[in-house]
Amino acid sequence: MNESSIGRMTGRERWLLALSLLGLCAIAHAQGAAAGGATRDEAEPPRLKEIIVTAEKRRQPLLEAPVSVTVVSGRALEQRHAVSLTDYLAQIPGVSVQNNGFGQLDFSIRGIGSSPFLAPTVGMEVDGVPVGSSTAAGDAALKPDIDPNDMASIQVLYGPQGTLYGDDAMGGLVEFTTVKPNLERFSGRAEADVSQVYSGGVGSGERAMLNLPVIDGKLGVRITGFLRHDPGYINDVQPGSERRNINTGEAKGGRVDLLWQITDKASLRLNALAQNNNANGDPEEIVNSSYQSVNGDLNGVGQAGFNWFLSHYRFYTGTLDVDLGWAHLLALSGYNSTYYETDLDLTPVFGPIFGTPPFVFYPLIQTDRTNKFSQEIRLTSPSHQRLEWIAGLYYTHEATSFAQTLTALDSLTGGGFPGFPTSVLSAPLLNPPTSFHEYAGYLTLTYHFSPRFDLEAGGRYTRENTDIPESSATGLIAGAPTPASHERDSATTFLAAARYHISPTQMAYLRIASGFRPGGSNGVLPNVPPTYGPDKTVDYELGYKASYLDRRLELESALFYIDWSNIQLESLNQYSEGFTVNGRKAKSQGLQVNGQYLIGDGFSASAALTYTDAAMNQAGPPSSGAGAGSPLPYANRWGGDFSLEKRFPVTTNWQGDAQVIYNYFGNRYGPFNSVVAPAPQQPQVFIPSYSTVDVLAGVSDGRYSVRLFLRNLTDTRGFTSLQAEGGGGGGNLQGTIITPRTIGLALTADF
Repeated sequence: MNESSIGRMTGRERWLLALSLLGLCAIAHAQGAAAGGATRDEAEPPRLKEIIVTAEKRRQPLLEAPVSVTVVSGRALEQRHAVSLTDYLAQIPGVSVQNNGFGQLDFSIRGIGSSPFLAPTVGMEVDGVPVGSSTAAGDAALKPDIDPNDMASIQVLYGPQGTLYGDDAMGGLVEFTTVKPNLERFSGRAEADVSQVYSGGVGSGERAMLNLPVIDGKLGVRITGFLRHDPGYINDVQPGSERRNINTGEAKGGRVDLLWQITDKASLRLNALAQNNNANGDPEEIVNSSYQSVNGDLNGVGQAGFNWFLSHYRFYTGTLDVDLGWAHLLALSGYNSTYYETDLDLTPVFGPIFGTPPFVFYPLIQTDRTNKFSQEIRLTSPSHQRLEWIAGLYYTHEATSFAQTLTALDSLTGGGFPGFPTSVLSAPLLNPPTSFHEYAGYLTLTYHFSPRFDLEAGGRYTRENTDIPESSATGLIAGAPTPASHERDSATTFLAAARYHISPTQMAYLRIASGFRPGGSNGVLPNVPPTYGPDKTVDYELGYKASYLDRRLELESALFYIDWSNIQLESLNQYSEGFTVNGRKAKSQGLQVNGQYLIGDGFSASAALTYTDAAMNQAGPPSSGAGAGSPLPYANRWGGDFSLEKRFPVTTNWQGDAQVIYNYFGNRYGPFNSVVAPAPQQPQVFIPSYSTVDVLAGVSDGRYSVRLFLRNLTDTRGFTSLQAEGGGGGGNLQGTIITPRTIGLALTADF
């Protein structure tokens, strides 16, 4: 970091950097003091628990994996009462979550992100099976917002993971791992919670789990269910339709998990997960250029009965696990379906365009359906031998249907407006749907030259076919019919890593890995290329992982540089019709440092610091709005967190714990503003930094527990997305805000 970079830092960023450096100095001092001859007690000293990850599709300790990984345990999710993607991913260093409204979520890792109209750059898996759409045609912004009920862990993998995880993971991966059935012990759990949002509504949740060993040691089933009522906190002040706390929501679902231990070397697991979400509105405010609410704090404006959405997710997985002796065979079969429906008020967008009277509004009904099947067969050699290898074959088929209906209605009568067409756009569901096929094979080899040094190399070949059927629409803004098209892409991704153990507790690695995203079709639009090409990322990462003080202190750090070539960008033609175009180059570079320290028995601290400089190296096409040097959307330049946790006895049978968590989200910029060339490029919206403080506490006797959570203690108004208000908005901005101060109580009984 040069002097000018430090000079541009805010006071809060300087404080965060100073705190991190001070912590590292303290760590170094503590290590030196320990080396000076401290005596060891006869009793076993407390140590940090070893964390096991599967980032390289092989179980290994976190500190041994030559890749950056963050793991959030199921216990941590429970303590924090994190119930949505925006809750638990936003608190992970290097991850930025954008709530685009109406159930549409995007997230970026180390600055590599997407938009609602492009294919994803970050993959999602549940128990090793990909979920959600892989294509722009499948509305990739509809990320399954999975409730973490009965999750064992959530892993976040940083940087391109194309060799082992395919084209969904050109920026990184989020892996959900559910708790397996216990084949030997009957158990259950019941939980209820209640929460109150400052100046908002009351929420509640109920969860239950039952674990049944049907045949002791051979067959077991785990059944879970939950019902969650999310409180609202945005008031609608639209004259004539005033309502309080309009953005209430509900989520309900469950899981049935069957595990059959066929022999001591073979098992079969069948898992079914279902979840329904719905919300009556979005946590949005209109703010001025000083980020002050135009309509008053926590107030919004919208047409009554609109801006709601619902989503249904169904995930089915089957896992056959066989130990062949010479290799481990894993067959992963998955089928998931997503249904999404929303009713939006687009009056701020189309009202200024058509110049209609203020009592005419424009509701849009949108429906999406995506069904996805995947099959992976993988062979993994035994660990701890000189040559280790992983080989696999992968196939997926995805079918997507999409429909939109946009009308112009008189808000007073609910009927049409005289002299103006009622139907603005009507695009029915595609039949047959858009079809996507992917075929891939991969191989990785790791050779251990000595116990201290090894090299890893691997590659993946992928072939993809996309069939888009003929489609047409009617209405005022309907364009020409789009003929059927067939797109084919192929790509080779690679990884190479060198790992060196400086000592038994210190490891350094160098990793180079690539990822890619397929191209697609733009349909038939005037003066628009019919297709766009794939883009690619290559990551160069130098990392260091170590434990000190007899595993009471763990430290991970990484320097990275990601080259993003042929980047896909949104653009506009002369008729303001959107399409996708390839730009040239972008880059993301920075550092990540995180660690945890067991200060004493039951007393621990953890901290993380990230710095990301993500920007366009070369300008994209003028209509894309991506100028040379423009920051990549939603890439936090600085981010970090710090937490302290203390466990202590309350009585002979009851144990208590308390935790304070500080999170910092640095300045970032909104999406590129596409323009109709040769109009001048519009600057990106600047999104200010914010920080939150959470306080968590609880007591438990091993069977019953009582937990108190206080989130966003300082009642910060932070923005997860921010852009110009629809139709221009006279310089105002439209943003999605984080949940205000929330206090809650959870009661749990285990049996």
